[in-house]
Formats: sequence, C-alpha cells, structure tokens
Amino acid sequence: MAAHHPVTASVIELNNHVHGRIIAAGNPYTEGLDACISRSRGGKFLGGFILQRYNFRSVEAHVSSAAPFWCSRDLLWVFFDYIFNTMCVEKVVGIIPSTNEPSVNFATKVGFAEETRIKDMVPGGDYIVFSMYRAQCRWLNIEPRSIAPTLPEVFR
Repeated sequence: MAAHHPVTASVIELNNHVHGRIIAAGNPYTEGLDACISRSRGGKFLGGFILQRYNFRSVEAHVSSAAPFWCSRDLLWVFFDYIFNTMCVEKVVGIIPSTNEPSVNFATKVGFAEETRIKDMVPGGDYIVFSMYRAQCRWLNIEPRSIAPTLPEVFR
C-alpha cells in the first residue's frame, strides 16, 4: 500500500524581506521601500517578484524562482492587482538580458511587450526593456481560485 503524503498548501506572501533579498540576488533591496510578492510552500521560497523604483507613474519589476511550477495564476493576479490597484501605477517595466531565454519567455507569456532594446549590454546580447500598461493586463480580469476572503484588503 502506498504511503500517504499530505499536500502542503502554498502561501502567497507580501513583503517577506528574506524572499525579497533572494529575488534581488545581491542587488540592493530596501525594506520599507521595495515591495516583495512571493510564493512559498512549507516555509520554502518557490519564487516571486520585487517591485522597485516606484515613482507614482511606473514601477520596475524583478522576478526569480527556485522551483519549477512556482508561478500560479493567483500569484499573478496578486502581483498585478498590487501594481495597478494598490500602487495605482500606469505601467510596470522589466529589464531582461536577451540571453536569458527563460525570463524572456516568461515575460512574453504573461503579457509583457518588448518596448525597446539597449544594445550590447551583456556578453552576447542586449537588455530588453519589457513593459505592460494596465489596459494590457489580462490578469486583472481573472477570478482568483484560492485567495481566502480573510486576507488583507491588498489581496482583494
């Protein structure tokens, strides 16, 4: 008979600064200024986003993951809801080296569009500036599947 292994639910967290520093990967991360939206399971970081350089009109996003299948539709809803409805910005931007194919594919899959390129910024490639405006964000139109109604207002 097979052993029963309980499934541990994943958790979407806002401003877990340990996760924020992991996502920043050695780059500056300022608690209280930068925002972090991440997903964990059993206390283990799965992946997430940090938001930096907020200026009332736009914000810059960075992403990192530590596990396959880390990103859920609910996490994307929380991420974009926070950007467009809580921070009330018009535009979110991400800068990705063209040599980082998994990140380029992720950005385009979730709906970011290439805005411009900065040539010869990384060995063998460019920086691609991706952006998304609120009107382009399809994630705001979904109904979250597993967000509990008892979560703080920021998640509704």
